[in-house]
Amino acid sequence: MAHKLTIKGSAILDKMLASESRFVLNVGGSRSSKTYSVLQYILIYCLKNRGKVVTIARKTFPSLRLGAYREFIEILKKYKIYKSEWHNKTNNIYTLNENTIQFISIDQSIKLRGLKHNLVFIDEVNEIDKDEADQIFLRTSERIIMAQNPSNALHWSLLMKDRPDCLYIHSTYKDNPFLDKEIVKQIESYKKTDEDMWQVYGLGLPAKNNELVYNTWQTFEDYELWTEIDGEKFANYEFEFFGLDFGYNHPTALVKIWLNIDRGKIWAKEVIYESYLTTSDLIKKMKDLKIEGQIFCDSAEPKTIEEIRRAGFDCGPSNKEVKAGIDCIKSHHLYIHHESRGLLEELRKYKWKMSGGQKTDEPVRLFDDALSALRYGVWTFINRTKRSLDYDFDIDWIDL
Repeated sequence: MAHKLTIKGSAILDKMLASESRFVLNVGGSRSSKTYSVLQYILIYCLKNRGKVVTIARKTFPSLRLGAYREFIEILKKYKIYKSEWHNKTNNIYTLNENTIQFISIDQSIKLRGLKHNLVFIDEVNEIDKDEADQIFLRTSERIIMAQNPSNALHWSLLMKDRPDCLYIHSTYKDNPFLDKEIVKQIESYKKTDEDMWQVYGLGLPAKNNELVYNTWQTFEDYELWTEIDGEKFANYEFEFFGLDFGYNHPTALVKIWLNIDRGKIWAKEVIYESYLTTSDLIKKMKDLKIEGQIFCDSAEPKTIEEIRRAGFDCGPSNKEVKAGIDCIKSHHLYIHHESRGLLEELRKYKWKMSGGQKTDEPVRLFDDALSALRYGVWTFINRTKRSLDYDFDIDWIDL
């Protein structure tokens, strides 16, 4: 029995449906709908075919599970196609219309070499090298779709766009005109706060390769936290809290943070920045300084956190995601107190790791004690209080 399914899709989906190119390279900035559109294409492909093998892959399985895997299952549920009996969660396979859709990580090289596919989607293809990609290409009989953010201008994948058998699609958040206003606001904030972030996530273009992790910040003095109107002071910030990174040979760093989410501003001041402190030394210093407020600590040391909590401080573990935390800070205007010598010195030295002359998405783990404390505080607090960023695609209808 024939069924009709109506799908809302973007221009990205239209281009893939209209082309017969063996390769599709989908390069775009944040929230351009590139991954979502590819997954819609796979759904349409499976509804129009039977007996096919479709592979959805990414470098590591945790990244795949949190990204394309989760999103594809959500799409199936949205269109009321999902059935638990078709979903083999043990082997990460979904069967749809007699087609096999398998989810694999590319770092499973032994498994990968034995697979054959009709259609392949490699998400964040810039995470893998050419040899790994070739193993997939050789075993794919029909179409190979790749998606990525343009973080590395010299990556092999970007050279694919010049091939005559490759459909190259460049997209930005503007290709998704019904994007939630809050998401648009966040992306456009990069124009003033971080040139590289704006290049990659706003314009969908390669970064200009500044090695410093934080390349845009200003110093401030205490009075700048306040605005005086008719003799009355008003705070320029909405929230204040602390981030704490434990150390011994490296400095223990306690950073006070003031945050204005609506205005996209972070002010930070180093309160403690000192090596060779025991837990009792640290507690004494915090009491002498009369520290009050939430403290987000290095979650790798639960025993130390508990000792500080028992001493009367409002402290708890932080979210330690590095890249996501850095990106969060870089999406704000960052102000550092002019007396924060350790913090300012770290900002001038904290760099991305380089590989083959290009920066990676991983920072060098040096000169990051106070900056880690800053990240713990900002990223954990915002994650707990952030507003919903859900959005809907509401573009042209494509009828099957």
